[in-house]
Order: sequence, then structure tokens, then C-alpha cells
Amino acid sequence: MPSSLNIVLLYGVSIYSYSNLVIIGQEKEYKEAMEAFQEKNNEKAQLTSTLVELVTQSEKFRMRKLEELSKIVNSTT
Repeated sequence: MPSSLNIVLLYGVSIYSYSNLVIIGQEKEYKEAMEAFQEKNNEKAQLTSTLVELVTQSEKFRMRKLEELSKIVNSTT
């Protein structure tokens, strides 16, 4: 069974360029991981923004209903 060094040399790739290929592969994995992280982070920011908007609308609706209830109570007294 040939060693990995023999296989690498068999295909005409030097140890130096094999090391570069490994580093390039690691950089590619890192870049893909960062892109996935940024995508999830953007999605999180968008969902947070939507949640804040919904909470604001809900609070306005609640205040409107409280005002209506207060008018009803005040008009009956």
C-alpha cells in the first residue's frame, strides 16, 4: 500500500502545493461558515424587527381599547 506521500508525488503534486490545497480548503470552509452565519444573523435581525413592529402595534391597539373602555365607564357614571 503506497503512503499518502507516494500518492501525492504520484499525481505530481509536491508536499508544498498539497499543504496549500489543505489551507485553501480550510479557507473555503471558513468562508462558507461565515456566509451561513451572516445569513442567519440577517434573518435574526429581520425577525427581531418584525417582532418589535408587532409588539408596537399590539400596544397601540391595547391603549385604544383601554381608552374606549374608559370612555364607556365615564359615560355611565
